[in-house]
Amino acid sequence: GGVLRGLGNADVEVGATNLPSFDGDIGALTAKLTLDRIDNSNFPRNGSYLEVSGFFSKEFLGAEDEYDKVSAEFMQYASVGHHTFSLRLNGGSNMGSLLPIYDEFLLGGFYSFSGYGEGELRGQYFGVGSLGYFYRIARLPATLGEGVYAGGWFDAGNVWDRSEDIKPEILRVGGTVALGADTVIGPIFLAYGQAE
Repeated sequence: GGVLRGLGNADVEVGATNLPSFDGDIGALTAKLTLDRIDNSNFPRNGSYLEVSGFFSKEFLGAEDEYDKVSAEFMQYASVGHHTFSLRLNGGSNMGSLLPIYDEFLLGGFYSFSGYGEGELRGQYFGVGSLGYFYRIARLPATLGEGVYAGGWFDAGNVWDRSEDIKPEILRVGGTVALGADTVIGPIFLAYGQAE
């Protein structure tokens, strides 16, 4: 955590041409708490992870827009033999303030509600739950990495502009199937996601 001061710039490159641009000062208080007990950052098999972040944009620090933004992510992994099961929960809130369009919560893309494009969904609030399963189909030689995995995950969640719109009956759902390898140069994935 700490104090953040700087200049920001946001321009429309894709999507609706009527979206606003931003070019101005940023000034905020930031905070982050991370508890990481997973055994492998690329393909976790056991353990848990929790991260809570806060971004508090304040005019007295020179910010153009004053707002509060808090988000949290929780992941739990458990394995039995070659089978790995996962639970992921993500959520965020504007804490009753109004997030400017350039800093709204974004969903979409790999591991962020696959089946939607990168940042395709945006809003003042968001929540997503994911259930996943991977099976280790092969072990790699130590010089190449750890293993090769096949599996996927199911997502349910959404973004909202008003807190009163947050209702279980208007959740979006999606799923992803993936083949991945934990290599010495990092994770490699071949995945396909489909969503409503």
